[in-house]
Amino acid sequence: MSIFVSFSMYFLSFVPLWITVLFIDIKSLVNGGSDKWTEIIGITGILLCLLISAIILFAKFFVTDDEKYTFTIQEVKESK
Repeated sequence: MSIFVSFSMYFLSFVPLWITVLFIDIKSLVNGGSDKWTEIIGITGILLCLLISAIILFAKFFVTDDEKYTFTIQEVKESK
């Protein structure tokens, strides 16, 4: 797995956190926070990274290519 796919999966695993940060930043903008550029940069960065990560994962997992692997379970051992 490439580093881009690994980073995209890692970044997207924090989607609930990013939604919370977006909510707080947007609320701060609406209420007239002290530093608007920080919130604008944070919102833009999060949305841009979410979009790029989603595109990378979509291209990796849903676009057909010849690099797909099929795994078969050959042996199973019960573990308690």
